[in-house]
Amino acid sequence: MDDSRLIGVSPLKLSKRASTDVAFVFVFLLSVGAAVACGLHGAANGDLEALTSPPEGCGPKPGAGVARRLLASAPDPVPTTILRHAWYLLPLTAIVAAAGGGMVLALRSCARPFVYSSMALIPISMASSGAAVLSQSPPLGYIMFGVAALYVLLLWCSRRGLRLCAALLENAAVVLVTHPSLLLVCGLLLLTTLAALAAGLAGLVALYSNGAWEGAERGECEWVVRDAAEVGLAVVGVALLWSTLLSDMLRFFIVSLVTSVWYYDTSAGAVDPSANTEARRAPVRLAARLAFTRSLGTLCFSSLVLTLGQVLKALARDAVRRSDSPLVLLVACCLRCVVELLEFINKFAIAMHAITGDGFCASGKQVTALLAKHGLSAWFCDRISAFVLRTTAVAFAALGGVGTYLAVYSGLAADEEDDRQAVAGAFGGAAFVVGALVLSFCSSTLLDVVDASYTCLALDLDRGAQHRPPMRDAMLPIVKPEYVLVVAQPGSDGQPRAIAVPVAPAPQVAVGIPAAPAPQ
Repeated sequence: MDDSRLIGVSPLKLSKRASTDVAFVFVFLLSVGAAVACGLHGAANGDLEALTSPPEGCGPKPGAGVARRLLASAPDPVPTTILRHAWYLLPLTAIVAAAGGGMVLALRSCARPFVYSSMALIPISMASSGAAVLSQSPPLGYIMFGVAALYVLLLWCSRRGLRLCAALLENAAVVLVTHPSLLLVCGLLLLTTLAALAAGLAGLVALYSNGAWEGAERGECEWVVRDAAEVGLAVVGVALLWSTLLSDMLRFFIVSLVTSVWYYDTSAGAVDPSANTEARRAPVRLAARLAFTRSLGTLCFSSLVLTLGQVLKALARDAVRRSDSPLVLLVACCLRCVVELLEFINKFAIAMHAITGDGFCASGKQVTALLAKHGLSAWFCDRISAFVLRTTAVAFAALGGVGTYLAVYSGLAADEEDDRQAVAGAFGGAAFVVGALVLSFCSSTLLDVVDASYTCLALDLDRGAQHRPPMRDAMLPIVKPEYVLVVAQPGSDGQPRAIAVPVAPAPQVAVGIPAAPAPQ
């Protein structure tokens, strides 16, 4: 594969990428190795039986009352009926899959109504609450009406940003429809993360079992962990947190690179057929290979930054719980704001790294300069898109739950009338819960596509290029005034090309002009 780039002025670099931030791969492997060693040491020296069997005088064993109540409870015929109709799990799965596909297709076709309806829920709920309390507390009711009206005014002022969010969501759905294997790769990463979490939790339990009960003679038993085990708990906890955040960064990198290939591979500029053939044929496979090879060091670096941020936020929360000082509260609040800002920049730095292939620090420097121009609209699109996707996921999950309830209720025999509602409600509730989890996973992938698309779009504006005209046209009204619209010659489809080009303001020059002498 040669070193050509997609589409002229595109910053997307796919070939001859150098391995970046390799040292952090070794640091991550060392942390995982230390965590495994600590977990094995805890399993070899722990005593789970002693942990679960406190000595005499310490009161009842943990969970004994719950177990006794469960054993004493009489058998309920409804669970038996539910198990007898377990085959309804098949249509339940089909309904959940249909709800997920329907959500993606609906966002692809008409994202704007979902954006507006989701944002309208907030003022509607405020106005409804105001109407409910108006008779009992008129001042409070009027205040809530005023807040709802103010929120509607805010939505009106942000209508251009909402249109940009709708355009980004529509294109995110297009990316998922074009590359459905992206969800498969993200799902495999999720399963791997769950397996790592299970192993890490087992190691934490094994380390926690390294201790002894103290205070039995006073009747106030307390399990005291050994000092070495406490160190092991910290090591395993940090490694587990780092591994989980690394999985998130792996997923975001893969989604960002696939989105970038889709974004820059347009009919506006044909890709050289002899170059980047793997990117055009199998972008998901290319992104996964780069994520686990040349970009793994940068992703480990990025996830380490996020891990340190989570540790700092945990320390800040612990300081607030331990102290009532307003100064401590203020410092903790400022620290949390700084960490969340770093997390926001960190995410877009990975999107920039996926496009350019530069190291973490270089990508962070580039994206910081980019967000200095578009930071407010980037934050707006990220937050609004997340809210819209969450609301849409819950709505479609509820739709799947209702559909499952009706299907099960109508499918049960007439002689089971007594259990009909309970069984149908159980399957409908299960469909809602499973649908909410699955659609939340799809929504998180869509949000990653939105952030990556925004990064590509902002780079287009800075470079005076154009690859996705609908997204560009939605963003132009809300960018800073240093961008001007240049209409170029018609393209191959006969349509004029509008390009946003950054221009420097013309310097103001004072020129002195000699005046003719006044006539006498």
